[in-house]
Amino acid sequence: MIEIKTYDSSFFAKDAFMSLMQKVNLCFTPPPLSDSVDLGAYSEKLYNHALFVAAEDNGEIIGLTAYYRNSEANQLYIPLICVDSSSRSRGVGSMMLNRLTELSAEGFSSIALEVKKTNIPAYQFYKKHGFIEKEDRGEKLLMEKTI
Repeated sequence: MIEIKTYDSSFFAKDAFMSLMQKVNLCFTPPPLSDSVDLGAYSEKLYNHALFVAAEDNGEIIGLTAYYRNSEANQLYIPLICVDSSSRSRGVGSMMLNRLTELSAEGFSSIALEVKKTNIPAYQFYKKHGFIEKEDRGEKLLMEKTI
């Protein structure tokens, strides 16, 4: 049974989080995440500043969403969302987004994220969940969902 849980980084031992990020790196549609960012520095930034929604199946993390609370913009911002390839098409991504929507009730009016223009499945997934294009950022689109 899939459970959706929210965490801050104190839930993860730092080395365990870095190992999880190695797994996340491989979940990205080719190319892997590490082709566009320094995975070590990016993992450190998330560990120090982000909050997390995790999908767990029998205690194993099969999906991970990192998010920031931007109080000035009344917005949750998602820099990372990923579902293990063996768990896709089970509603895991939808469950994690739904949890973020619930968190938005704590005073946040929108959720935003960036998606690569070439990642058509992710783009369609976000559109299905009510995200709209807000800004063209070259290789990426900024998308936002009003809550």
